[in-house]
Amino acid sequence: AATEEAAKEETVQEEAAQEEAADDDGQESDMVGIRMDLSAVSKDLKGTLFADPIGAFDDGRHIYVMPISYVAMPKEEASEILYNSDASVEDMKRLNSHKAIVHVIIATEVDYDTTVKTLSEILEKDFSEEMAGGVEIGTADGFTFYSVPERDEDKLSTFDEEYLAEYNKLQEELLDVEKSATLFAPVDPAKEMIGQKLEFTTTDFDGNTVTSQELFAANEITLVNCWGTWCGNCMGEMEELQKIHERIQEKGCGFVGLDYEGYWAEETEQKARDAIAQYGLTYPNVKIPDDLPEQLLGFPTTFYVDKEGTILCTPLVGAYVDKYESILDSLLQGDKVVDNPVNDSPEAIEENEDVVYNVYVTDENGPVKGVTIQFCSAACCKMGKTDDNGVATFSMPAGDIYDVHVLRVPEGYEKDGNVYHTTTDSSDVQIQLKKK
Repeated sequence: AATEEAAKEETVQEEAAQEEAADDDGQESDMVGIRMDLSAVSKDLKGTLFADPIGAFDDGRHIYVMPISYVAMPKEEASEILYNSDASVEDMKRLNSHKAIVHVIIATEVDYDTTVKTLSEILEKDFSEEMAGGVEIGTADGFTFYSVPERDEDKLSTFDEEYLAEYNKLQEELLDVEKSATLFAPVDPAKEMIGQKLEFTTTDFDGNTVTSQELFAANEITLVNCWGTWCGNCMGEMEELQKIHERIQEKGCGFVGLDYEGYWAEETEQKARDAIAQYGLTYPNVKIPDDLPEQLLGFPTTFYVDKEGTILCTPLVGAYVDKYESILDSLLQGDKVVDNPVNDSPEAIEENEDVVYNVYVTDENGPVKGVTIQFCSAACCKMGKTDDNGVATFSMPAGDIYDVHVLRVPEGYEKDGNVYHTTTDSSDVQIQLKKK
């Protein structure tokens, strides 16, 4: 009787974990504007099916992407890794080695040919043949939704026969589920910032209290540039930012810099002062408000705000000195919402596709959730937080070496000021934190 009771309790716990995971997937898939019930095709599987939303894929924020993936291992084993915050780094690696994408859901505001072309340009690969099999599954709020089958024969060749059969069946059956899904405009935190107010109180580098109202009131439009001395591409655009500031003053506009040094200390604060002096910055630079870095998608990020601090367009993420003034001119001409341009400024690494880099953060007991990670390339520093499995993921071009910083740790952990690096033969970075 005790054994039966234990088995029932284990089943209840597993079902609760899967229900919670399904709720999480639903909330995450809001980033792509789709909610669907995968249980109809997944409840009797030996393997595991789950949605893996990426969200906005182009800087213009017209295209949103969500792979639906299948894991070729027993469902209980895969679920234990996917939905257990205590899963080890080794378990996560093992799961990824058994994972293959079944379909990719794409929500787009532009026509399909333009979508294919844009994705091909971003990923430096011609997707015209692969995406020719895309099927329209519906429209909502100005977006058209497509299901695109994906098939990695090299990965599938490693699947046992029974798992391969399930995968093949899913490729056929999943489309009916997608066509019956609830569709809506993707929930985009960056787009949602339009119309909100950037309001804060902070201090300058002399310790004086400064408010956003003081900083913005004098300008028709203010460009608010979030930067840090640890961010190479932030520093690379500093000289040009000063020149832009001097030019846009004639238009009644100006610049404000919000500096984020991670953990403020005398040494890092002096680095910021030195940078301001080195580049001769005459526009105001103050310390970034404590809560703002958590809302950013990467560094540098530039906001466009009016006299009241109202955000006028989607923030521009990345160092795009050739775009700042053209966006400003469009706003001055009366455009209330300006879409940021597709990422075509930095030169992409030739013949290399984007890959997912995983940053695994653990302590002596296992994964650490809620660690703020900065992942820096030559073009842009991206920011992410570790999830329940202690993993933060970043999609970047393969073949380069990236700098990885721990910007913020949860309460109870020592600060980590190290700079970690990826390698050309590994997409994983492992970091171990120490408890206080």
